[in-house]
Amino acid sequence: SGTNYRIRTYAANALGSGDVTIGDTVSLHIDNASAFSSSAILTLNGGRDTKLSASKLTLNQDATVSEFWYNGAQYGPGTYDGSSGLTDQNGYNLIGGTGTLTVVPEPGSAALLGLSCLCLCLRRRQK
Repeated sequence: SGTNYRIRTYAANALGSGDVTIGDTVSLHIDNASAFSSSAILTLNGGRDTKLSASKLTLNQDATVSEFWYNGAQYGPGTYDGSSGLTDQNGYNLIGGTGTLTVVPEPGSAALLGLSCLCLCLRRRQK
């Protein structure tokens, strides 16, 4: 039922420099490690492309993002691949291919967290 689409990224910056959101009837194939910015937020919605027998995200190259979301759930910093055990709502592997997806928070977020901790420490010291 319906039409399913597959987006393949063969060129650097194929998906631009902003955040990337993939909808219900679309699967994303990363064929170039620089297909999108490493500071992008990658959001996937929906499940496996059953008509094309493809995972929701196929990594043929390694990719890096600042945040990774699937169906409203955020996955923390780390490395994800086809053996990570992430599945869609039907139990199919969410990620396929030979590459990895590395989630590294933006330095600005980490710096803000560090600054907050420093302020708390200074405040305690003043008491």
